[in-house]
Parts: sequence; C-alpha cells; structure tokens
Amino acid sequence: MTKPFGTAAVVIIGIIALAFGLFLSVSLGAANIHLHTVWEAVFHFDSQQTSHQIIRELRLPRTVGAALVGAFLAVSGAIMQGMTRNALASPEIMGVTNGSAFAIAIAFAFFPGQSS
Repeated sequence: MTKPFGTAAVVIIGIIALAFGLFLSVSLGAANIHLHTVWEAVFHFDSQQTSHQIIRELRLPRTVGAALVGAFLAVSGAIMQGMTRNALASPEIMGVTNGSAFAIAIAFAFFPGQSS
C-alpha cells in the first residue's frame, strides 16, 4: 500500500465515520428518532413534524457544535505539540489552564446570576 493511497483511505474512512457518528448522535436521545427521519429532517425539512423540529432546532446545533469543539481541541493540541516539540505537551505548559481558570473567576465575579 502506497503512502498517498493509505492517507486518502484514512481521510475518507474518517469522514464517513464522522458523518455516521453525527447522524447517530442526532438520532439518539430522550426520544429515539430513526436515521431515515434524521436524513429527511436535514434534506427535506417539514415544519409540521415534531421530530423534524426537534432535530433542526435542538439536536443538530448541539451535535455540530460538539464536532467543531472536538476539531478545534484536536487542532490546538497538535499546534501545541508542534510548538513545544513535545509529544506529551499539555495545556499547563503554555498557561492555558491558568488562563481559563482566571477567565472563569472573572466571569463569576462580574456575572454572578448567569447559569453555567
């Protein structure tokens, strides 16, 4: 197996697994919804169906947000490992953990009534 073919295969399999995981994440919940209904809600939205509204307004934004947060964390971890040239780099090395704790303390001080 050549290197470009293997890389392309991993990328394609990863995209397929991500798409399946996203659809599965949207379909599972307090009210289980079939994958076919998820497909219809994404590509043929009908505002009269409650399941389509649940998918479009609640589950899909959370699922896409979770996928984006995971992607951003992966990229930031790769950048941190590349900058420090340390395969075991952690957020404490660059002060990310302390900075985020400081931001949370400031938010609690200035916005005490906000929910988490």
